[in-house]
Amino acid sequence: MDSFIPLCKADELPIGEMKAFTVGNRRILLANVSGTYYAMDGECTHECGYLDEGDLEEDTVVCPIHFARFSIITGKVLEGPAEEDAVCYKVEVRNGTVFVSFK
Repeated sequence: MDSFIPLCKADELPIGEMKAFTVGNRRILLANVSGTYYAMDGECTHECGYLDEGDLEEDTVVCPIHFARFSIITGKVLEGPAEEDAVCYKVEVRNGTVFVSFK
């Protein structure tokens, strides 16, 4: 059974942009970095700031509240005050649609 959920059409998210999606009770951040799509939890692990309201600097997401930095590729904290890494999700593009899996 396919565990992937469609988020958007690939052409709706240009290179260098990110956008939040709500899937069930999760806020998911989707980013297009050099033509590759990455997905991770959309809330900062420090104080739950919405990461889509921050900045995408190449492959780094900067939280808008206290400026914690996360790798959009791995979810790793690159700079505090956050200490806990963000959860990343598998992404596939099929027939021009971006899908994410939570498994």
